[in-house]
Amino acid sequence: TESGSDYIVKIQMKPQTNPRRTDTSGIATMSGNVLYYDDIRDAMNSSGVSTGSNSCSVTYNDFVIEARISKDGKFVSVKEYANINTRMYVSGTDTRVDMNVYTSYIDFKY
Repeated sequence: TESGSDYIVKIQMKPQTNPRRTDTSGIATMSGNVLYYDDIRDAMNSSGVSTGSNSCSVTYNDFVIEARISKDGKFVSVKEYANINTRMYVSGTDTRVDMNVYTSYIDFKY
């Protein structure tokens, strides 16, 4: 889409559950700002919570990347929006945390 003197490119990602650091597609390859399934499992393990009989999940919904690019092909800004649902089931307790996350990258140096 053209907006004034810049172009705006918007990417809507498909919902993804339990992205991992080793993924070769999906959200993990599109953003450096991801809460990975591995991070939650590692945090549970390091806090002494056995993950054997417990479970966790992280689901990304409505993940959008929006880039503003100048007519000469330089990035002006990049914004990421995501609705993230996490769930941990530990010792019979089901805990859910829903987050709306916004990240903005500006002031690119060329």
